[in-house]
Amino acid sequence: MANFVIVLDVDEERRSRFINTIRPHIAPMAGLAVDERHQDHLSVLWAAAAHAPISVDQGETGLSVIWGEAICPGSPQRQTAQALKTTWQTPPGQPYDGFYAAFTYSATAGLRVGADVMGFFPVYVWAYPGGAVVASSPELLRHHPAFHPRLSVEGLIGVMVLRVLVSDRSLWVGVKRLGAGNLLTVAPDGRLTEQAQYRVPCFQADIDKAGYDRLSFEEQVDVLAAAVDQAIARHAPATDDQILLLSGGLDSRTLAGFLQRQGATPHLLTFGRADDLEALCAKAVAQHLGWPYQIYDAVSALAKTGDLTAAFIENAAFLTQWGHLAGSTAGLTNMGWHHLAPLGLNGRPLISGLAMDRAICGIRVANPNFEKVMKYELGEEGLSPQLTRRLLLSEPSVQEKLDQVMADIHQSYTHYSDVEIQRAWLLNLYHRNRFARGIGVWRFSFASGLGCRF
Repeated sequence: MANFVIVLDVDEERRSRFINTIRPHIAPMAGLAVDERHQDHLSVLWAAAAHAPISVDQGETGLSVIWGEAICPGSPQRQTAQALKTTWQTPPGQPYDGFYAAFTYSATAGLRVGADVMGFFPVYVWAYPGGAVVASSPELLRHHPAFHPRLSVEGLIGVMVLRVLVSDRSLWVGVKRLGAGNLLTVAPDGRLTEQAQYRVPCFQADIDKAGYDRLSFEEQVDVLAAAVDQAIARHAPATDDQILLLSGGLDSRTLAGFLQRQGATPHLLTFGRADDLEALCAKAVAQHLGWPYQIYDAVSALAKTGDLTAAFIENAAFLTQWGHLAGSTAGLTNMGWHHLAPLGLNGRPLISGLAMDRAICGIRVANPNFEKVMKYELGEEGLSPQLTRRLLLSEPSVQEKLDQVMADIHQSYTHYSDVEIQRAWLLNLYHRNRFARGIGVWRFSFASGLGCRF
């Protein structure tokens, strides 16, 4: 989609020096087009593929940009950068779903930055005397003349325990990820504020108002199916020429069924070898639906053209360098997924069911409480607080930071809802699901050169 850097700085020389320094480094992979805009004390630089959906509006008094698709509430309409100036005029402004990041700026109102309601699109912010930088990756901050990278122990502990960012702390001191569903405002005087645009309505009062718990199981299934139908119709209209990533797993098969019911006929794309179990399932689905189908064995294609070890290192480097481990190692084995030019996708948007499992099925913890949910979240990859404590330095200040991180996780857990099962679900949705899915789709959107819908 886009790797972007926004710098708001009254010092024009410092701002220009930063932009000029990072311009050769802004593209995280080859083949992306670089663009930039300047307005008063603000400069924005980004790299994106040729077919990436980007809306730009610039006039004498302001500048707005949307990278991706900001979908308007209750309709399939995509918001424009021009209209964004009005809908975000008064913070916290109108929330949008889809997969996007956006900003609007004027010298009188300042800078406002937001992203999709679940925070999948990565947005980071760092402030310093006289300015602020907002970017889709913290990586390029190291080139700013006022930035001195220091490891955030709390950020590292969060990655060790949950394999993602806790309290949106990055691995660098002073660099924070924008909270999911929040709008960031940088006022003309430099003050930074985050305001909630959207929260998943999961308190008991919300449940009572909806009345779903009074329905039978069959009626609840019908309500859920109708909600999924409506969401798919808004995100992936049947009239669009689209590509469905069909892994053969439950999520993508379910998504294919809903698309068929709506009259869509997308092109199907499966990554893997033809004799993989999931590829066999995907092929059976494609044959049943009668849709165009293609299997792409990315690893074999790489083996023919280069060194698999080098490709693995390149893949890992993207996750660490550009993602700063915010999504842990999610996507580490997706080697070759960014070498898609031979497939001839021709600018069609990609549909993915990556987020469906958690969004629809919730979390599988019987009689949840915080301890049980944490054990579930740790799984086989995360480190228990006890093991993390042993791996950390024994200095009291470091051990206290672990206690603080665990307290932050527990506080977030209790604030999500007053219903225990909803707390468990939202902890996963706002942590592992958000970060792991977000970094994967963000990276894949560069490679495909398309808009991503999931």
